[in-house]
Amino acid sequence: MKFLTRSKTLFQGLSILIFSLAVVESNGQLSQTITFSPLSTQTFNAVPILLTATASSGLPVTYISSNTAVGSIRGNVLTIEGAGTCIITAKQAGDATYNAAPDVPQTLTVNKASQGLTSNFTGIPRLTTDGAFYPHAIYNSDLPLTYSSSNTSVATVSGNQITPVGAGSTTITFSQAGDNNFLSATSTIPLTVNNQALSPLKFTIQGGAPVNELYSPLGNIEVDVNGMIYVPNPSLNQVVVLNPNGTVNKTFGSFGTNDGDLMGPSDIAIDASGNMYVVNVGNNRIDVYSPSGTFLRKFGGRGASSGKLLSPNSIAIDGSGKVFVTERSTGRVSVFNTTGTFLYAFGTGGSGNGQLSLARGIELDASGNVYVVDPGNSRVVVFDNSGNFLRNIGTFGSGNGQFTLPKYVKLDASGNIYVTDDGNARVQVFDNAGNFLSSVP
Repeated sequence: MKFLTRSKTLFQGLSILIFSLAVVESNGQLSQTITFSPLSTQTFNAVPILLTATASSGLPVTYISSNTAVGSIRGNVLTIEGAGTCIITAKQAGDATYNAAPDVPQTLTVNKASQGLTSNFTGIPRLTTDGAFYPHAIYNSDLPLTYSSSNTSVATVSGNQITPVGAGSTTITFSQAGDNNFLSATSTIPLTVNNQALSPLKFTIQGGAPVNELYSPLGNIEVDVNGMIYVPNPSLNQVVVLNPNGTVNKTFGSFGTNDGDLMGPSDIAIDASGNMYVVNVGNNRIDVYSPSGTFLRKFGGRGASSGKLLSPNSIAIDGSGKVFVTERSTGRVSVFNTTGTFLYAFGTGGSGNGQLSLARGIELDASGNVYVVDPGNSRVVVFDNSGNFLRNIGTFGSGNGQFTLPKYVKLDASGNIYVTDDGNARVQVFDNAGNFLSSVP
């Protein structure tokens, strides 16, 4: 190594020696260094990280990971692959002018992620005659759950199936032990089982308008053009079809995982041919039945990839035959044709415009615009038919036009929007532009 020097005569007999700032190695090349800041602690499932190390030479910096099972690198993007630690090393190999820079390592620590375990089973009273049911859980991993009952004389558990056996109270516990990437998780729900019959369900329908009063443990209710009423009944794993006068026309579905079986159905939509599309929550799929209740086909299946479903909740079908399905676990809307072929998806988990948190009810207007209830953000999010964000309706609160845990949405023939506002025990009505009109009660 040597310093570059030169001298300059200022006056006769007097010269000054000038040192350059550059350091030249014995091979004639310049030295360089890398600046690479420490990496912050991450959590499994975190978004990729943009690495921003720089070399004093201005040459591009490359990176390597000591453990790609924890963090993998593509270009300057670090992707979190699993919990643990690894060393991310910044390198610059030099060129004809600069020698290679000394490597700079930084430690990456990735913590296990929370599973966010909750359930759509609200602990509503059951009857000893109800039979087995499936309390569907919502969580952030695909790991298997275990269930237990604190009082097996009231309810027993077999796998993921709960059976009421006697009057009394018990606590149902959902557990997941975790693994290398997820923390353990537990959630508990109280359950009461009665011998006597419960009070009858009551609801009101005004003319041709959608249901505007809901006080029920059942799922979303659909009314077809003939006035037939379709009621998903998750407690009995079936769909009840009522005549316009409220008498039972037919029921179909039973507990299980086979074709035609249902686990906690939550919503139903009717296509132009009268076929019924049922959101089969526990089986993470859509089951299609003929107008007589005969099973025809299914699509979806558990998963986060395109064409799969995680905790599907609500469904709507537009005039062209597109089937829109909300998913609470992914915060997205998946779109299929009526044969079950996946078309596209929109919405992501979050609170920004066009993002959804625990996506619930869904409805379409005459123009094909999509209205999605977003209870986690206390609003209804409106998209066009292709999934482009249009606007938000509502904010958190108890005032007019505000929501606390909204769940379902319906539109009438005039385009007015009806939203169930569970936390405030009311239904709110808006015009098609999202302006508040009234509330019931």
